[in-house]
Amino acid sequence: LAVFQPRKCLICSIPIAECHLGIDSCRACSVFYKRVLISHRTLKCKGSDDKCIKKEPTTSCRKCRFTRFAEVMSQAGQEESKDVIDEDDDDATDNVNAIKMDELLRLKFVDHNTFMLEQTSQFHTPLLDRIRSAYSIMCQARKSGEMATKPTRMSLTQGDYDGSNVQFLPATYSMVIPNSRLLVSSFYDFAGSSFPDFRDLSVENKVDCVTCALPMVALIDSEYRESHYFQNDPEILFQSYTTTISENSLEGFFDDCSSVQNSEEAIRYDRFRKRLQLY
Repeated sequence: LAVFQPRKCLICSIPIAECHLGIDSCRACSVFYKRVLISHRTLKCKGSDDKCIKKEPTTSCRKCRFTRFAEVMSQAGQEESKDVIDEDDDDATDNVNAIKMDELLRLKFVDHNTFMLEQTSQFHTPLLDRIRSAYSIMCQARKSGEMATKPTRMSLTQGDYDGSNVQFLPATYSMVIPNSRLLVSSFYDFAGSSFPDFRDLSVENKVDCVTCALPMVALIDSEYRESHYFQNDPEILFQSYTTTISENSLEGFFDDCSSVQNSEEAIRYDRFRKRLQLY
């Protein structure tokens, strides 16, 4: 199933399957652009009017080709000279905006407050800024939704209301489905905010994308937050944004289960699973 729309190089208009230098460009145009920058060559327009590429995208005019690439890079909010990779570096990649690991480690933890507190860019490319902001907004939606659906027997603290902190609670049976629905719904918004092309997909293709990506994203999200909040207790896992599961809390998981039959069935399944682990 073809989910993604075909793309073309923004410089020469040939079909492409991937981007280079952080924009929709073919490998040939990106290599040409880097070599001209490195060599500091002076180029002359073949047509003497600097409009060759506007008349014919596949023009052989080097000056117009280079100028067009520079314009696209500028529109994408990227700095040309700083993003050049030495063509002799065997380990270099086409992604000139790659963030070094030590820089990633220094980045602040992203949660439901990040998009409100951070006003400056954290990356060299707009895409990563959009993803970071959209993820924070997704966290905010999940946090607010789960606060609203908390069982009435559980009180809310001031931190729950103003967002200064989140009270993590042991997950129970009645929380699982509402919290899972919040995750799915907010993930659709996250995808649309991070990747504008997602909004142009058909409903069927959107469902396919979310179905394929959400399990892995949910796993990464849980691991990311667990490593931040529970560094010294790896046995605690997130069931949702505000609820956790651990060996100690499993005993009370079905306390609010409305059906005794379902509870007994789940207990039988758990015993069966434990027996399988013995073999």
